[in-house]
Amino acid sequence: GDNKTEIVTGAGPGGGPQVKVFDGATLRMRTSWFAYPPNFLGGVFVSVGDIGNNGSYEVVTGTGQGGGPLVGVWNALTGNQLALFFAFSPNFTGGVRVAVSDANGDGISDLVKVLAPAAAHKSMSMTSQI
Repeated sequence: GDNKTEIVTGAGPGGGPQVKVFDGATLRMRTSWFAYPPNFLGGVFVSVGDIGNNGSYEVVTGTGQGGGPLVGVWNALTGNQLALFFAFSPNFTGGVRVAVSDANGDGISDLVKVLAPAAAHKSMSMTSQI
C-alpha cells in the first residue's frame, strides 16, 4: 500500500516451499511463510496480482515437481492462506506454474495455471477466474 513495488520469491527445486516478500525500496524482508509442508523439496512457483479484484494484491503459489497440483492464494502482507485447491487431477505430481493476468481482457484478473514442462505435452493450459 506504499505505491512501491515489492519483490516476491519462491525457492526453486531442491528448496522448501518458502515464499518471501521483500520491500522494494529497502530490500528488507517484510514477511515469509511456507506455502506447503516445509519438508516438500520440489520448490514453489509464485505470482502476484489482484485476483480478488478489490485493490489488494495476493500471492499465488503452485507446487514444483513431485507435489500434487496444489495452488494456494495468500494475503501478500500477512502470508495468511485465502484459498487452496487442486488445479488438475490430485494424482498428478509434475508441478503447476501459476500466473495472474487479465487473460480475457475484461478488466478482471484471472488465475492462469499451466502444467510444468515435463508434463506439458499431455495437457493444454487452463484458465479460471476467481
